Amino acid sequence: MSRSTRLATFLGTWIVYASLTSQIIMSMSGAWVLIFPLILPFELLTGWLELRTRGFLPIRGMPAQDIVVPVLLALGFAIIVVGLIQIVKGARSKSLVTSGLYATMRHPQHLGILLWTLGFALWGAYVLDFLIWFTLVYAFILLALHEEGNLTKQFGASYLAYQLNTRFMTPFVPKKGLLFQTDGGIEIAIMAGIYPIGIIIIFGIFYFFSVAWWSGKI
Repeated sequence: MSRSTRLATFLGTWIVYASLTSQIIMSMSGAWVLIFPLILPFELLTGWLELRTRGFLPIRGMPAQDIVVPVLLALGFAIIVVGLIQIVKGARSKSLVTSGLYATMRHPQHLGILLWTLGFALWGAYVLDFLIWFTLVYAFILLALHEEGNLTKQFGASYLAYQLNTRFMTPFVPKKGLLFQTDGGIEIAIMAGIYPIGIIIIFGIFYFFSVAWWSGKI
């Protein structure tokens, strides 16, 4: 692969990251109508469960929110930047990056994005914020699995050895080695089942533990 092709691939990947992440952030900031077709089922369920006026975490408006949100935003952004620097250095030397953040987990940049957007989810503290954030987590785990397939083809035994000794993405998937060790059909079934289960859990948490909130209280 030529240097210009690698550069184009790298920039293209980050354009996709930036586009997806910006859409998620804007959605969490209240402009969720931008991706309304994607979350329409969530909006309908929110109304059916009567969570539009009480679908907020108790942390909203509390002093803890003023501490936790900036910490997550800063930590996530720092991980993204450090991970990006390490990847660029590895690309220049055409070598597999296994040091720095990549010595502790295989996908630190994905982790940085998820922590960063978790900060925005906690900023809104609304049920739709967390449904969108969980969708982002799920999408990035699928993306990471796809990337690992490509890296295995590129680096072969070196990447397989790295997989066996390094965690996937702490704390979301703190597993060493291959994420799945089953045949393709079972793997697809597992991944397909995780998403609706996660959505049900989020709705359950907000249904039983969320509190009422309205603009007059802010």
